[in-house]
Amino acid sequence: MKDKLTESFLLSIEEIEPILLKEHFKKYSFVKKGYAYFIQYRRKDCEVEFIFGPPEFQIEFIVFTTKGKFSFKDLLKEPDIANWVKKNKYNQADRRDIRNEIVWFVELLKISLPIIE
Repeated sequence: MKDKLTESFLLSIEEIEPILLKEHFKKYSFVKKGYAYFIQYRRKDCEVEFIFGPPEFQIEFIVFTTKGKFSFKDLLKEPDIANWVKKNKYNQADRRDIRNEIVWFVELLKISLPIIE
């Protein structure tokens, strides 16, 4: 049995797949370890991974390119990406919206790839 946050995460991942397909990413791996989910998408020389699970059930977003591994913190070291994040900061409304969080990460991915690939 999945809690509502996990159900929302999994449904949201399904919803963003068409956007990732437009960016030439295909689902590569879907792994459940305990309460955690690891979902990877790949294209040519790039991979993006979404991780969701305990302890805080936050969404982790990691991009792997031929230049290396980029977590959110690493992406912020790039000035153009940091400026985009500053201008497009994710603001949570009254309650958490997993779908909006994931869509925001996909938008971040789209602007980050030309810089980090």
